[in-house]
Amino acid sequence: MLNSTEGRQKSKRKPFALLRYISPRLISSIGGHAHRMTKGKRATFSLINIQLNYYYTYILKCSDDSYYIGVTNNVERRLIEHQEGINITCYTYSRRPIDLVYFEKFIDILQAIAREKQLKGWSRKKKEALIEERGTDLPNLSVAYRDKK
Repeated sequence: MLNSTEGRQKSKRKPFALLRYISPRLISSIGGHAHRMTKGKRATFSLINIQLNYYYTYILKCSDDSYYIGVTNNVERRLIEHQEGINITCYTYSRRPIDLVYFEKFIDILQAIAREKQLKGWSRKKKEALIEERGTDLPNLSVAYRDKK
């Protein structure tokens, strides 16, 4: 009977060996810190304290029954800012109290912003179908009014 280590070669790769192929800019864009180490002619990077940042596209329902759509990296903090009315020029300032009715989580801020723009272009009925998790209604609500028969 073979031992579990017999017949297998030990990997000679060190932890994070693939990081030499990842740029420090990419590492920092996902919340990590890159530390450059030089070995001979080849520079390598080790990863220190990597953590993912998440971004959220969210929908608030205002007291006048309108919807506000935004992007943030901290939903709880942003909700408090809207509720407390920190910025008097904000859309939600005069429409408080507000309720968080929907949010989506993203790793890439550009995807979160693109989703925000997409949702802002949707009709009220389509937004409500999304909020109420009626996904089967979304395609029908995408058809232009003039094309319905």
